[in-house]
Amino acid sequence: DSNTLDNQATDVDNLTPRVSLSLTKTDGRNSVNPGQNIAYSIVVTNNGPSAVNGVNLIDNFPAELTNISWTCTATPGSSCSASGIIPGNVNTLLNLVPGGSATVTANATLRTNVTGTLSNTASITSPIDPLENNKSATDTTTITPFADLAISVSAPPTTTVSTPLTYTLTITNTGPAAATNLVLSSRFPSDAAWITATVIGPPSTIACTPSAEASNNLVICNLGNLPAGAVIHLHIVIQTSPTAGLMTTGFDIRAQEIDPNEINDRVEIQVTLHE
Repeated sequence: DSNTLDNQATDVDNLTPRVSLSLTKTDGRNSVNPGQNIAYSIVVTNNGPSAVNGVNLIDNFPAELTNISWTCTATPGSSCSASGIIPGNVNTLLNLVPGGSATVTANATLRTNVTGTLSNTASITSPIDPLENNKSATDTTTITPFADLAISVSAPPTTTVSTPLTYTLTITNTGPAAATNLVLSSRFPSDAAWITATVIGPPSTIACTPSAEASNNLVICNLGNLPAGAVIHLHIVIQTSPTAGLMTTGFDIRAQEIDPNEINDRVEIQVTLHE
């Protein structure tokens, strides 16, 4: 062949990178209490087939959260632009090899005065195949308020049989949430008799009714709502038993909210009766 120049042919194709990104976000729980800490795990994964640089991960945390900080780690070959412990909202760039992933772990505290549902959304934007890969993930958690109640009771150590006896009760709500539909249960001996209940200070009236357990002399008092940090003082008056000896009376406080420490929600007190 005297002319080899026409024995070659060249074809040039532009290689277009393609990626498929996935985004997950979870706090690993269904409910959270006001004042509790909460941890989110946000994972971005590159399912290939190409590598991608500059994926922007953003998470603007809701106002219900405070004390927010986060870290970012990546699998070998991938990287995060952020390093160390970062305060505030998440905004970082990710470089991901095929099969690689980056994980943001965010820690925060739920404010004490919140109710309802906690909703938190993370989003990513990709420089490659943005129509397919620009996406968001939302985690929704029910806020379950709790109120730490406590009750204390005092009474004279001794008194006579068949006479009125006054108990002084102090009910405290240390929060963090308000206690709603507060109910006081008073249980006294079957041969004693209920007389009255009076709130010292606001609210000025309460509703107390004997329960169906008449044989156990159980009286239920509806006290309404008690804000966090508030206190109710009451006087409970009963007619003492007609028989000399120790008379035991029990008091129990409950609200609609969960109480993280129920031990101090009930108390028994003994009074010595004499002729």
